[in-house]
Amino acid sequence: MKSYDKIKLAKENLNLAMALLTAAQEGVITKSIITKYIYPSEILNTKWGPLQVADNTNLIRKLNNLVRSSFAFSATTTYKILSVLFPEIPLEEPDPYKRNILCTIKLIHDALDGDMITPTWHCPTEYQQKFGIDTIEFVLDATNLHGKSMTWDDLGGLGKYLNLITCCEELAYSCNERNDLNIDYSLQQNNPLNIYTDQFDAITDGLAPHPSNQQQTATQTHIMNPEKNTRDTPVFASLDPKQFPSVDPESAVTFVSTQMVTNPDNMVLAKELYSSYITWCELECIKPLTQRSFGIQLTNMGFSRKRRGKGHHWWTGLKLDDNQAFNFSHTI
Repeated sequence: MKSYDKIKLAKENLNLAMALLTAAQEGVITKSIITKYIYPSEILNTKWGPLQVADNTNLIRKLNNLVRSSFAFSATTTYKILSVLFPEIPLEEPDPYKRNILCTIKLIHDALDGDMITPTWHCPTEYQQKFGIDTIEFVLDATNLHGKSMTWDDLGGLGKYLNLITCCEELAYSCNERNDLNIDYSLQQNNPLNIYTDQFDAITDGLAPHPSNQQQTATQTHIMNPEKNTRDTPVFASLDPKQFPSVDPESAVTFVSTQMVTNPDNMVLAKELYSSYITWCELECIKPLTQRSFGIQLTNMGFSRKRRGKGHHWWTGLKLDDNQAFNFSHTI
């Protein structure tokens, strides 16, 4: 399998994960549908534990994690391939277009390299600058990212990231003479875990042949040299799961039951509580209730609000659980 096809394969994996997440948010895929296919009778009595899905909110959370893992897979795969095709230090690349692509994918990879679950930017001083790719209106501003948790907004959203990976795919495609070599051999020298590449290639070779012989049309915009490159270059529309959230009327109940400590003596500022709820909804890719609707839900659950003075209010019986992940707002 060619290197550019491997990048494309990883990108399509992320595309599928995003589509599943959006479908779940819109109610097309639900817990009842999923559980129909993850509890087949032939595995019920085996040692393999089936996937546990508590409700639709829990399903969305699991699919959100699937998007994150697919993102990490695509970034790692793309970086490893480009680091072999372009072994020089990215900052020393004379072509500004290639330089910004290589530097961006390196910084994304380095952030994931330390911890794929909660990636943190690691930007050496010389990389603390802006890397822009004008053809896709992508900018990674690494000026003040060092040491911060990675967010979708850092990349301009997942749609922008997909466009970046398309550029990487085109960059790999432009290295025709290098792609004729066994790139897997070079990767194996750096990572002995790639010993199964040949078996993987045996399965995937022949699937979806690369459309390098397609005719270029007047409406197509190619990232590489338009006179030599006749490959169809799709430009993905911006598709961030957070742009297509669904309202979950039970989100307040789920938030309280999973993220709060309830006790008659507890108190929390109303503004602080609603702000934490908003952050949790963003992390779960759920459209939050309005503050008024959120308050009505809390009242229906038996909690009461007290006036603190100067326009501030307390909610009694509740306290934020400091151990919950929603405190890390906007993290990937």
